[in-house]
Amino acid sequence: MSSNDLEVKRLKRVFGVVYFAQGMNGLPQLSIFYYMMNILKLGPVAGQFFQGLNHLAWYIKPLWGFISDRVPILGYRRKSYFGVMAVLALFSWLGIALLTYLQWTWVLPYIILINVAQLSYAFVDVVVDALMVEHGQKLKLVGSFVNFQWLMLSLASVFVAVTSGWFQEKVEQNILPYWIVFASTACFPLFTAIIGMTNLDEERIRKTKPFLKRGVKSFKNHLFQWPNRFHSMTQAFKNFRQKERHLLFLILFIVAWNFSPSISYAGKTYMAKELHFTPTIFGILNAVSSLVWLLSIFVYRWFARHFSRVRWDQYLYGMVVIAVISLLSGYYFYLPVDHPLSLTIPFSWEKILSWGSQFKGSSIGALFYKFLEGASNWNRYHWWALFTDTTLGFASIPAFLIPLTLAGEAASRSNAGFTYALLMSVSNFTHALEDITGGALYQLLSASWMQGFMRFFEYSSLNISRSHNSMVLILQIFVYMSAFFTIIATPFIWLTRREFLRKGIQVHL
Repeated sequence: MSSNDLEVKRLKRVFGVVYFAQGMNGLPQLSIFYYMMNILKLGPVAGQFFQGLNHLAWYIKPLWGFISDRVPILGYRRKSYFGVMAVLALFSWLGIALLTYLQWTWVLPYIILINVAQLSYAFVDVVVDALMVEHGQKLKLVGSFVNFQWLMLSLASVFVAVTSGWFQEKVEQNILPYWIVFASTACFPLFTAIIGMTNLDEERIRKTKPFLKRGVKSFKNHLFQWPNRFHSMTQAFKNFRQKERHLLFLILFIVAWNFSPSISYAGKTYMAKELHFTPTIFGILNAVSSLVWLLSIFVYRWFARHFSRVRWDQYLYGMVVIAVISLLSGYYFYLPVDHPLSLTIPFSWEKILSWGSQFKGSSIGALFYKFLEGASNWNRYHWWALFTDTTLGFASIPAFLIPLTLAGEAASRSNAGFTYALLMSVSNFTHALEDITGGALYQLLSASWMQGFMRFFEYSSLNISRSHNSMVLILQIFVYMSAFFTIIATPFIWLTRREFLRKGIQVHL
């Protein structure tokens, strides 16, 4: 085995474990949703803001990248942070577990502790992505590394999806307390630290003048010279805009590609309360989505290798079409049972259960029969969710992986941690902006002075569901807004490709 092969093997071991641990971070998410809804009593707007504010650490990833690039701990810029952040995550999740054990209902401590835990994940993510850029560009394996990272995260997501619904069912049956669900999440970062610190072959940096002393002196010098430097900074930005214009266009693409006002918390609340989605059903749907995600990564990798002539931008144009179809398919959840478009396929459950009973002799067969029994009680909305998650979810994987690959190819290798983190933080901040904007728009549309507009929409042809429920009307408006923002992202695909060609950047899917 060559030295390059050994290097790739060690790197994939680190990448795989880190992203698997990140996926395991989703273990308490379903329980957090129900805790927010049932214990903290957060309504649609408050829940949306809570959801948007829970990932603040991911929005300032360039800071973590700068620290990792410039501030070594014990002589190491990368691997030392694995241990530091693992301890931070451990105490954060244990703190959240303690709050739930004490039945604390003040929201602010939860936001702080969740963000501290997310800080540890975000920091380790920055360190790993820096390694991916540094070694991926050198080995021309950026696309391969990105695909592998998210393959491992999807494997974790399958496990999380299968177990999270079961955990929440046990919580609601008073068999399992919330605090155990949250405390169990604390062990995965420790495993990440062990793998990272033992598998990274990083050269130790020789001792230099302490960073803080250098930083204070430099800060004083720059502070007093700031007025004289403003013009030079303006000129430097103009030079950056000319030389690194592809990064600016890539940032605009990432924002346009990711942004769409989100009301996911309100939508999920509606599904739980009005459409009778239980924790078990949410868990099954998440498990199916994760399995489909995993399968689609394999298919996408195979397709990218065997049909290399298909350009990355051509994939994304197809993703726009699929995204619009996916958004419009969500309209089905707002159609009443007697609506002409609310179609359903009748199942002969007596025959299906009779067929399934022959497998009850084994433990696996009994589990399968129990699943069939549960599925026989599903309504049309449960089946529609399963159908859309399976079909449309399978086709959408390039929409997620290709922007990550573009960022990896465009990032500067000399400042890999900062540059890649900057691009990813733009994406993360855009997702936060989705939640915050969605919450603000929901509040706006719920205001009394907007009743005229809502009444106009209610009696217009745009109200396809013919519903008079205020929440359903608002959720329908968000379907239209999401489709609109998806379509206007199209020209940014062309602009980004033009800048990559001008810069001579090759994208290896």
